Amino acid sequence: MTILQTLTGNVRDLGGFSVARVLPQALRRHVGPFVFFDHLGPAEFPAGNGIDVRPHTHVGLATVTYLFEGGLGHRDSLGTVVDIAPGAVNWMTAGRGIVHSERTPPGLRASGHRMHGIQSWVALPAAHAEVEPSFAHHPGDSLPSITFDGARRTLIAGSAFHATSPVNALSPMFYVDIEAEVGARVELPTEHQERGVYIVSGAIELNGTRHEAGQMLVFAPGEPIAFTTPGPARAMLLGGAPIDPVHIFWNFVSTSPDRIETAKADWRAGRFPPVPGETEFIPLPDDAPAARRFQRAARPANIAPMFIRLTDAVAVAGQLTPADMAAAAAAGYVAVVNNRPDHEAPGQPVGTDIAAAAAAAGLRYTAIPVGAAGLGPAQVAAMAVVLTDNDGPVLAFCRSGTRSTHLWALAAAQRGGDPTAIISAAASGGYEIAGLRTALEQLSGER
Repeated sequence: MTILQTLTGNVRDLGGFSVARVLPQALRRHVGPFVFFDHLGPAEFPAGNGIDVRPHTHVGLATVTYLFEGGLGHRDSLGTVVDIAPGAVNWMTAGRGIVHSERTPPGLRASGHRMHGIQSWVALPAAHAEVEPSFAHHPGDSLPSITFDGARRTLIAGSAFHATSPVNALSPMFYVDIEAEVGARVELPTEHQERGVYIVSGAIELNGTRHEAGQMLVFAPGEPIAFTTPGPARAMLLGGAPIDPVHIFWNFVSTSPDRIETAKADWRAGRFPPVPGETEFIPLPDDAPAARRFQRAARPANIAPMFIRLTDAVAVAGQLTPADMAAAAAAGYVAVVNNRPDHEAPGQPVGTDIAAAAAAAGLRYTAIPVGAAGLGPAQVAAMAVVLTDNDGPVLAFCRSGTRSTHLWALAAAQRGGDPTAIISAAASGGYEIAGLRTALEQLSGER
């Protein structure tokens, strides 16, 4: 039973209410169609307090809300007004675009309450990415419930255990809430290629190893997978068919960067329909800090490239050209790593031309492209090899240096580097990577 990855969520404190973001991460962008997975709480809200998520838009995905405790009021631009209770499912298909808000219902806000649940996003397949937006609420008693081997399995969406959920998922998938007794045995469906389990509470045992709450285990395809529970436990099974590489910005998911740019422009211009009864909205986040926007601008040919030294052994840069290879060699670098896929933007130099110029300058050249699908173990391993095999400083580049910094950091951790020192080195070059700490600690600890 092969575990491909063990993920731990990056926890954020939102004013007394914690959220652990498990997906996406640098080392894992999705499991099947699940491109976003947030564990909300558990948290206690005193009387008069609650959650207020102002109207915001989504494109190209379906949002899935599933609660263990508490409640949320949903309003959207279709005119939907519904409160979700524990055990029910809110499935909102954004398609070409929808706007919604989420707020604690007045009754729960007045009395005080406990809040606990999972919010996830499912990427829509390309053929359905621009469908008309829709919303469906499914009460808990409408979902298939399968109990055997000491565990109750509630099928939230998709197909598993010879059952199919009434939720209209648009791609092959499964999403299951497991409520397990002491000594329960739970098998994962084998018919889905990408599979994972997230431990909500308690612990599970697999291959003789105990795994605790807050961890997501991602498994190899095809293999029979079964875990047991040493005590009462709750877990989510999830996965499905692999998806095409997608771009994610804010609440937009698409295989096309141009589609995301259009969505951003439409939200800025107020072209999405409003939510009846709401007057607030969440503004579009800045695309990047000002310094990063400057670095991403086209560099005039008469301006020398900027190499940002992170350590004595590695530096990063924004887009380099064939003409920059001589400057890199003159600066003492012995190898160049290209982390930008070809044809990512109009006018971008192609890798073969840069490789030829690097060879002419006496530099070793390696292409480790990091595209929309993000970083994976193979890319981290390849970067670690580059860092190990070269006997002098290495220069890595992408569009702005950000992807190169992330890849270097993960590779450095895999080679046993100290996560705190790695984060500090990146910060010295102007790159904030504190959000990678969990991944860095995992990689560093695996040696």
